[in-house]
Amino acid sequence: MMRINLLPVRAARRQVSARQELLIMSGTLVVIIAGLFAWWTVETAKISDMQERVDTVRAEMETVKKDVIRVQEFKTKAELLERKLKVIEELKLKKIGPAKMLDDLAAILTDERKVWLTKLVEKDGTMTLEGGAMEEQNISEFQIALTKRSKIFSQVRLNVVTAQKINGVPYLTWIMVCKANYAAG
Repeated sequence: MMRINLLPVRAARRQVSARQELLIMSGTLVVIIAGLFAWWTVETAKISDMQERVDTVRAEMETVKKDVIRVQEFKTKAELLERKLKVIEELKLKKIGPAKMLDDLAAILTDERKVWLTKLVEKDGTMTLEGGAMEEQNISEFQIALTKRSKIFSQVRLNVVTAQKINGVPYLTWIMVCKANYAAG
């Protein structure tokens, strides 16, 4: 009987089997590496896209911050202008108001012939009027005329009335206090 040595065939089969296993392992490794590379590329693209969004949002925030600063500057300037306009308006009233008040007072005194003015003092919107009259009724009519005919005078209050004589002629001296609102005129 003949003997055939099958060892080299087994060894060859083992070698082929080992090569196939190595080839399969290498292929699997290449596929895994390719998959990981593809995954890494996709994730890198996502990160890059997110970074671009973050940069865009930051740029928008900077623009908005600049706009906010400009708006605050405009508000500050607007408030300053409003205060200046208010001061100008007050100055106009103070310029025109006393003249209008004296005109109203002169018109009332002209109509009330038996009443005269000897002193006029104004301080912080409070007006003190001193004068004389022939009778109590004249003083009362003058007080009513101040209240009714002039928008400038308000809260007219008679403080003191005293009787006096000059060269034998009796007359009354009086003091009135009232509020003067120049803006009302």
